[in-house]
Amino acid sequence: MYLTEADFNFQSDNADLKDKAENIVNFTSSVLLDLSDEDIDAIKHVEDIFASLQDSLFSNSDTILRSERLGFTEDDRKKLDELQIILLDKWKEFGFTVSFFHRLYQIQRQMNDSELNANQKERLDLLFQILNEQKTLVIAFNVMSSKDSPVILDVDEYM
Repeated sequence: MYLTEADFNFQSDNADLKDKAENIVNFTSSVLLDLSDEDIDAIKHVEDIFASLQDSLFSNSDTILRSERLGFTEDDRKKLDELQIILLDKWKEFGFTVSFFHRLYQIQRQMNDSELNANQKERLDLLFQILNEQKTLVIAFNVMSSKDSPVILDVDEYM
């Protein structure tokens, strides 16, 4: 696994995480440079669709977390949970795990914390960058593998 559990724990030094971020950015760039404009357009199109799904999933997750404060009934909460299951199933159809969703969601929401020190903010920014690069790689892999003559992308090392 590219990111380890330790990467998600705040440390006094972000050097290792900076190296990982630089490494995956360079790898993603080299992968995308080898693709045709048509392939890049297809990847961007899938990324746009995925971004809509991600926004819906994050929004629903926020609502679930606030549902008690908002006075939602048990039926309302059940509907939110059912929607969450549907959205997570769609998420998995893109080749992502529920664990990846939780990591991305937690990092994005933690980035909004106004009490973060500079080191914590930098660490969250780096994690977010790495997770987004991983997302791009998975989408690129899926797009390329769906073609009649798929291109082999060696992304295992970065996931």
